Amino acid sequence: MIGLLLQMLIVSTLVFAALSIIGVKYSLLLAIITGVFNVLPYIGIFTSMLVIALLTFATTSFTHVLIVTGALIIIHLIDSNFIVPKVVGSKVKVNSLFAMMAIIVGELIWGISGMFLAIPILAICKIVMDRVKELKPWGYLLGEEDHKGDTYCTIRNTISSKK
Repeated sequence: MIGLLLQMLIVSTLVFAALSIIGVKYSLLLAIITGVFNVLPYIGIFTSMLVIALLTFATTSFTHVLIVTGALIIIHLIDSNFIVPKVVGSKVKVNSLFAMMAIIVGELIWGISGMFLAIPILAICKIVMDRVKELKPWGYLLGEEDHKGDTYCTIRNTISSKK
């Protein structure tokens, strides 16, 4: 949950900055709405894009609508490719690559609900793999990079002690 709240905050900040630079009225309110809607993968960002585009078209020119749409598409790409795997994956200590793969596989298997459940299921699998001695290398593979080297040293020592 903390990862999702952090993601909402980051997306809202990016949208607020983009809308303020473009000069859209009610940019703070629209940014908060976008952050909340963004919890729903793909549907949320495009719903908020539609609302923002309609409000922008009502208050300014069609050129601003195109610029806003482009900015929101870029923010969505940044969010789905960088923010979600890094922020949400780091909160559950899962590698970003595996977090993104889990989201894609979850969507393919269960649709939108699978996207929500993918990272928690992956985190549960990682915890189980970290606790079972034979599966520790797989848990290490799923985990995020450990700068201290503790996990790697533990696995290396375990393997070398068996020899």
